Amino acid sequence: MTRGGFKKTVPCRAPRAILADLDVLAAAPPEMSAWGYGDLAGKVPAGGDWIIADALGAEAIDDVAWPLVQDNLAGWLAAPDAVRAGDAAAMADLFAGLTLSGLAMEFYGTSRPASGADHQIAHMWEMESLAFGGERVSHGACVAVGAMASQRLFDWVLSQDLTGIDVDALVEKAPTLAVKQTEIERSMAAEIVPQAMGEVAAKHLEGAELRARLERLRSAWPSLSARLTSHMMRAPRLAELLRAAGAPVFPEDIGLDDGRLVETVRVARFVRARYTILDLLEECGLLDLALDSALARHERSGER
Repeated sequence: MTRGGFKKTVPCRAPRAILADLDVLAAAPPEMSAWGYGDLAGKVPAGGDWIIADALGAEAIDDVAWPLVQDNLAGWLAAPDAVRAGDAAAMADLFAGLTLSGLAMEFYGTSRPASGADHQIAHMWEMESLAFGGERVSHGACVAVGAMASQRLFDWVLSQDLTGIDVDALVEKAPTLAVKQTEIERSMAAEIVPQAMGEVAAKHLEGAELRARLERLRSAWPSLSARLTSHMMRAPRLAELLRAAGAPVFPEDIGLDDGRLVETVRVARFVRARYTILDLLEECGLLDLALDSALARHERSGER
């Protein structure tokens, strides 16, 4: 929900039951089904974000919430053409995936099981009231494009050898909290700056704490990269699924250009205290290089 112009998760009483009429879902306009599919597809890179956070000691994977979302995610996403056609079985899978993602958030107490950098990117556009074709762009459409951007960053970092990072140099050159706060003030709307300041302060590390995390990353990278590679699909495959469902894939699909995408992704790390691929790239001194390399138009030719 949006409070004071800032997207946040608001605690509330859990439902006693959740009911859906599959006839109604199957008869929904295809673009609405595509938005739901896009939201569900965001759980792919969100899972990668949690794997990173777990491996680096930022936030352990929960044994209840994780399997509720991730164990059946590939199956729920397996029939995008049928979702687009309004097939009842495919819509039942889509509904189950989105509902169980919500229950996982309820059990865990935050949106971490279903939300990572993909949603942080989407929230930026939602807070800006992004419109395209005379209508406000839906949450699911924003998440679909955010998920693609996040997945392309994962693909890029998995092609790097992080066992060679210079920890001493990175700690010395790491941006201070004051530098990050200045960037927040420069790049975000005034009404959301206080919230963003608090989120960033909650996860900021420097000095010995940052050194410890970077040393942990350097030693864990072979096993961490192998785990990410085995668990996640690559960006071209995610693009194929989204396109088949009728969901947006590229920034131009929601009225944006590549420059706006890069600008949004760069500051999206300020929206949550949650550790994601964006924080890992920043701490490794690779954020700008990754954005320029992974989100450039020529790098997306295999996704079309």
